[in-house]
Amino acid sequence: MNRIILSLLYTTTIANNIMGLLTYPSARMFHNVIKQGDTLWMLGGLEKPNKINRTCADDLNGNIAEGIWKYNTKSKIWNHEDIGFPKRKGSTMVANNNYIYVHGGGISNKQNPIYTIPYGDTWRYNLKKRIWEEIDANNPDIYIHQSVITDTGYIYSLGGFDKKGKSIYMYIFDGNKWEKEIAEPFINTGIWGHSMTLISNRYIYIIGGVLGSPTEKNDFNKNVWIYDILTKTWQLHCEYKPLYGHGVCKFKNNFIITGGFYPTEYVINNEGSEHLDGTLDNIDVLNLKTKKYKTIGKLKEPKEFHSSILCDNVINIFGGYHIGNFWIDEYTNINNYKLYED
Repeated sequence: MNRIILSLLYTTTIANNIMGLLTYPSARMFHNVIKQGDTLWMLGGLEKPNKINRTCADDLNGNIAEGIWKYNTKSKIWNHEDIGFPKRKGSTMVANNNYIYVHGGGISNKQNPIYTIPYGDTWRYNLKKRIWEEIDANNPDIYIHQSVITDTGYIYSLGGFDKKGKSIYMYIFDGNKWEKEIAEPFINTGIWGHSMTLISNRYIYIIGGVLGSPTEKNDFNKNVWIYDILTKTWQLHCEYKPLYGHGVCKFKNNFIITGGFYPTEYVINNEGSEHLDGTLDNIDVLNLKTKKYKTIGKLKEPKEFHSSILCDNVINIFGGYHIGNFWIDEYTNINNYKLYED
């Protein structure tokens, strides 16, 4: 039987505002953000550990952020709410007009922080009833994957990791059960750190990602692939840059791609610890029709594993990471840049 969790809507927010606590979200990475009307919902992710001179492994062992933050894009105000399910990193959160779904993710493996102890669960928020519900299904135990949802409620989740290693599957959820099929372009490698964008409720665009080790330049995916939901076929669309951990949002026939990572060299950060650099600060535009791309701007700081959501022509960028630095937020208006014309 499904488990129903009543959301503590507004109660926590009001109390925290009175006490002067939790009025702004922490810096983080491996979190999720979705748009619901004029509000952006942000869930989970890893926070900066409370120590200095940290390694990348130390940063992967940070605390997981509590609850859900909601950002009103009109009032520019953040509110915090508790949730009725385990906090997590590396999950996916998707939404349509009826529901918000949270799938997978997990907690850090303290013995080997490169990997995650996965949650094999799926949660659904009913926007009318305003309750969280755990879905009793054959949920795959994947994390650091990517997901999209159709208008009819089908969820498509690609790549990431499971208990055996890198996942080679596309998982498909019909509202009751999960099925899986092999993702043909990645049958021998799996893929993670990629992005997925649904176009015309049929075509899923996959950009970037790493097929092996993120320290090896030759292991990065530079192709843009399209998965056709109706025919269940894959097509190579074009080439782009090799990168992973980037953000993507769509404006007309353009993908706006922010940040990401492609390895360069080891550097010493301002705390004295050594990190592999390669975090990007580019704002790129990739045109779907012409298949051309160009750099149109720069972020305030290099960022990887952030979120990027377009709302009213403003790209809302939350979180992100760069050689030991954890970022909070950044906002940039697309009217400041020259995109490709339709």
